[in-house]
Amino acid sequence: MEALIGVYLLTTGIKGALKLMNWMGLKTVPKTDIMAFNPNNGFPVLPTRLPSSTIDETQNEEQGHALMQLYSGLELFEKRLCYTFKNKALLVEALTHASYLPNRITNCYQRLEFLGDAVLDYLVTRFYFDNPCQYSPAILTDLRSAMVNNETFAIIAVRNRFHLYLKHLSLNLNAILDRFIRAQEENGHLFMHNVST
Repeated sequence: MEALIGVYLLTTGIKGALKLMNWMGLKTVPKTDIMAFNPNNGFPVLPTRLPSSTIDETQNEEQGHALMQLYSGLELFEKRLCYTFKNKALLVEALTHASYLPNRITNCYQRLEFLGDAVLDYLVTRFYFDNPCQYSPAILTDLRSAMVNNETFAIIAVRNRFHLYLKHLSLNLNAILDRFIRAQEENGHLFMHNVST
C-alpha cells in the first residue's frame, strides 16, 4: 500500500497520491479539496522526477524485455486502479517482495514503501491536527496509529485484491496471507469491495 502511494507521489505528484489514498478509503483530505489542491497551501512542494534506480523500458532492449515479462499480468492491476503507469518499472517495483529473486530489474518495494509511509504519516497527522476537536497530543498519536497501521492496510489491500499481484517466493508470506484472508472472510470484512478480478 505504502509503496503504491510512493509510486503515485513520484509519477503524478501529491495530488495523484491523494486521489489514490481517497480511492483506497484513506480519506485524509476531502475529495473537493483534492481537486482544488494547491501544493503551496500548507503542503511542501515535492519533486516529481523518477528515482535513478528505476529503469526506462526503452533504454536497453534486453532489460526492456525482462521488464515486460515481470509486468505481464499487471495490466489487470492497472485496470483495477483505473490508471496506466507510463513507467512500468515503478509498478513492478511497488509489487515486488524482497523474496522475489527472478526480478533482477528493479528493487523490491521497500524504498517506495519508505516514501509512501512518510507521505501517509504527514497527511494523517495533518488531518487530525487540523480537526476542529483540537485533540491532545496523546489522542493524536493514538488516532494516527489506528489509521496508519499494517492491519488496516492489509484489509484494504485484500479487499481490493492487491495481494493477487504481489510478486514473491516466500512460503511464510503465503501462509500469513492465507490465514489473514481466512480470518477476514470469517469476520465478514471482505464484503465491502467485492469486485470481480
